[in-house]
Amino acid sequence: MFGWFKKKPAQPQPPADELRALQADADKVHRGFIAEGRVAAREDAEAWVAAGESGYVNCVLTMLAEGTVGTATVALGQPLPRLDALAGEEPSSRAWAARLRFPLESLSAQAILSILAESFEVRVAQSGTLKTVLVRSDGSPLAVLFTARWVEPGVALAVTALRAP
Repeated sequence: MFGWFKKKPAQPQPPADELRALQADADKVHRGFIAEGRVAAREDAEAWVAAGESGYVNCVLTMLAEGTVGTATVALGQPLPRLDALAGEEPSSRAWAARLRFPLESLSAQAILSILAESFEVRVAQSGTLKTVLVRSDGSPLAVLFTARWVEPGVALAVTALRAP
């Protein structure tokens, strides 16, 4: 991934003030990442698609954070979650999903699971968390705590987004 994640020890429920503090710092951090060229511009759908599996993972996490669907499961032997389905009824997320033309049938579910497992440090553990700042469709940052848990170890991983209040 791009290295903008801050690993957080597993917690049953994230403290609201911690997410609020992360949200307060998000604008500054995000501007720094863009200045360093570490984040593809949100509107550059082609760059996300060209990044393949890692671009898809970033877009899935963004859709979970912004859309109306809060959980997605990636499983070997199953179709990958469609971004438009993850956007739910949120109009700007649906519009962005429509511009992201990932060739889902040619992406590797195994590679996507590996990226997620590494990001959440769940190669051995049953579950993990990932605290990050994502960019909303309007360009503003959003502090999010993601949780991941193996539905079936090594085969199916469910990822859930908890948003800053």
